[in-house]
Amino acid sequence: MTTTDQPVTITPRQREVLAFIARFYADSGYAVTNRQICKAFKFASPNAAVMHLKALKRRDLVTWQPGEARTIRPTQAGVELLEGNTDA
Repeated sequence: MTTTDQPVTITPRQREVLAFIARFYADSGYAVTNRQICKAFKFASPNAAVMHLKALKRRDLVTWQPGEARTIRPTQAGVELLEGNTDA
């Protein structure tokens, strides 16, 4: 069994962050910033957003280019998780 065959498990908050990223990208046509994630979720520190993003990236649900602005995007796996699997 490969890792892509195993179900992806994320926390409810990670799901909310993933959904926000996907919705923002779909609605605006461009990627969300770390600062916008912090503001939307009222995170006291940018590190809180980074920790959620890293967890989602480890699961191949989001991607971004370090050091470049507006590159945080959902992957195809992230979109599929939001569309089809509400149990994660």
